[in-house]
Amino acid sequence: EQFIKYKTMSLADRPFIIIDLNSGRYLEKHVGHEIYNLVPNPIDNRYYGYCPPFGNLDIRSLGVKPNRHGYVDGVLVVYVQKISGSSDREVVAFIENARVYATPQLGEKLKRVVTNGEKVDYCKYVVESDTLNLLDGYPRFIIRISEYNTYMFRMQRVYKGKYPVLDKKLIEYLDDYLSFKTADDDLSFQGQVQCAEDMGSFDNMFNSEPSYTTTGSAMQVSKSARVSKYALRKAGYKCEADKCHATFNTAKGVQYMEGHHLIPCTTSNAVAFYERFCVNIDCPENIVCLCPTCHRKIHFGSDVEKKGIISQLYLLRLDEFKRIGIEISLAELYSL
Repeated sequence: EQFIKYKTMSLADRPFIIIDLNSGRYLEKHVGHEIYNLVPNPIDNRYYGYCPPFGNLDIRSLGVKPNRHGYVDGVLVVYVQKISGSSDREVVAFIENARVYATPQLGEKLKRVVTNGEKVDYCKYVVESDTLNLLDGYPRFIIRISEYNTYMFRMQRVYKGKYPVLDKKLIEYLDDYLSFKTADDDLSFQGQVQCAEDMGSFDNMFNSEPSYTTTGSAMQVSKSARVSKYALRKAGYKCEADKCHATFNTAKGVQYMEGHHLIPCTTSNAVAFYERFCVNIDCPENIVCLCPTCHRKIHFGSDVEKKGIISQLYLLRLDEFKRIGIEISLAELYSL
């Protein structure tokens, strides 16, 4: 229940922690368990993060209670590092849905080691996740220490709520990044949809288990272009927000339209909805046929315009959702 609760929360509502990397003892000796935080483990391709010093985390400072196993799921973890020649920090990566432990876990099976003189240590971890977002090449987010507290990273971690102004700015930045990434990924996917063969039926796709693929530093849902193409055909290649919207004919001889997953087909959503309802959200019932303008409105429009078109499509698909076993309110769909 806790897993499902936090997986479906917006970033602003999640527990989160900022972890300062490559400072403290590591900065002096260049030895520390955190050297592996931003790289996938070659054994299972997952991410395991350490929080210096000593790895202990006060989960209650996240505003939640750990479960009986001593961890909490769905935590937003933000990694920062010191800017050379300055005390300021730069955000370098983040994890949307991490499992965070109250005490360090010994990772012998992960075969991650550090050498300190003649001593060899197996690296411990307190954060684990299937995905991680590296911010290389994306506009920088700088935490200017003078605006907050000179000693804010003395213990190399900052919990949500300590600096509310920073929390708000940081969440807005991460939300903007996710929107950019989603739009960029979607543009590539729409190209695949246009080239896909329009054949066969996928009416029982919702019963299948979601599949995933790892691209770069992140695990993604393996969305099927053929399923989206099927949804476009079922809609008659007409915009479901407004059937009067016309575009142009494609090389396939049909009007150009795009497939949009009404419940966003992110990894966290795919996992959560399969856990809750045993439904694969990469299914025709969750894919609406939209013209490019209406599709972009959902991604980039004002809040008023976004909510207007989402509420319209929600009512259009509500019976279909119920038929395949999905229970979702309009408020939850807005948050997703």
